[in-house]
Amino acid sequence: WGRGRPVLKVMLTDRQTGEALAEWLQKFGGQVEAARVQQFYEKHPGSRECMGGLSDFVSRCSDLVKLERRGTVPWLVLADLASAKCEDSPRSSLASDASLCTTPGETVA
Repeated sequence: WGRGRPVLKVMLTDRQTGEALAEWLQKFGGQVEAARVQQFYEKHPGSRECMGGLSDFVSRCSDLVKLERRGTVPWLVLADLASAKCEDSPRSSLASDASLCTTPGETVA
């Protein structure tokens, strides 16, 4: 359904993606091995494109999430949400590809 008609998709911001990631982390006690972020990407289509590299995203949203190295294993850890501040601009404004942050199969009108 909707075949052939463009679908208007609101671009995800770092803030929206960061909040979704924080909610996901809470389900695992606030921390997971960074390699498990693939599960987050699968449950949140478009999040990988919006986040870009995990390290870069974490630096942009350091008050929501952080990376910690435990031995040789990086962990994604929930930061204190009481002081959550995150850049609230669509990643697509920083990138040249306007299709970033859309669900596969959708087009931006």
